[in-house]
Formats: sequence, C-alpha cells, structure tokens
Amino acid sequence: MIYYRESVRIRKATKKDLDEITELAYQLYMSQINDCQVDFNLRKNFKKIQKRCILEDMKKSKKAFFVAEEDGKIVGYISGKIEEDPPVFVEKEKGHIGQVYVTEENRGKGIGKKLFVEMKKWFKKKKIKTIRLYVAKCNAGAKRAYKSLGFEPAEFEQLILKM
Repeated sequence: MIYYRESVRIRKATKKDLDEITELAYQLYMSQINDCQVDFNLRKNFKKIQKRCILEDMKKSKKAFFVAEEDGKIVGYISGKIEEDPPVFVEKEKGHIGQVYVTEENRGKGIGKKLFVEMKKWFKKKKIKTIRLYVAKCNAGAKRAYKSLGFEPAEFEQLILKM
C-alpha cells in the first residue's frame, strides 16, 4: 500500500539544489550499474560534469527539474524535456522524462508519483500530449510504478553495437 507524506513538498529545482541532485543522479547511475548490470562507464569527474550539465539545463525553457523535499533535504528528483519529432509526424513535440530517482529509504511512499504529477502539469502547460521515458529491463519496481501512472510499453527496443 502506498501512503502519502504531507511533509514532502514538490517544487521546481534551483541552483541551490545542484549538489543534492548531482549526488542523487550518481546514486541513480550506480544503482543501474550494480543492480541491472547496465553498461555505463562513468567518468571520474562525473559529479563535476553532471552538475554543470544540470545547471545549463535549468536555464532552458524546454527542460525542467523538480525536487521532492522533506525537512530541508532532497529525497528525490525528476527531470523532463520537450523533444521535437521530425516534421512528418502530426505531434511535433513530445515530452521525455529523463531521470526519476527517489532515495531507497523513501520509496513506496508516493514521492515518485508526486514528482510525476508535477512534471505532468509542466508538460500540460507546454501543450505536450505524449510523454516518453526509458526504463532498464531489470527494473521491475520502476516498471510497476510507471504502469500505475498510465505508461504502456512501446513497440521499440533499443539495440547497441559496441565498436
């Protein structure tokens, strides 16, 4: 059963949140590497690069970051952006959720859903009608959560060729 904590506040991320978001992003990638054997090779200066990229993205009108905050501490975040499809498609722009992460001790408490609801509102304001995201095949918990939010599997599979 999911329960909601009223003490968790969802808000737009600011420059002050960069260190905490960067740390959570690192935890996200490490969990994918360790739990799913996803083949990411992170740079030694990952946090410095990630911080700079997030800061640049925060300045763009087609990108958004929201954080879940409890007692002054960030316990989760979500990032989204608007992507343009080729002009041959009826829907010119689609939403894309890039990263969603809630700290392990705060999962199953509705925080991810609250983050998604806020991101969905942002996409609606931007007149986006379709939202996409990627999820690791092994991440059964995330798949269940996304399904409960209305996401359905797409008819595409990512293939990779290592050179």
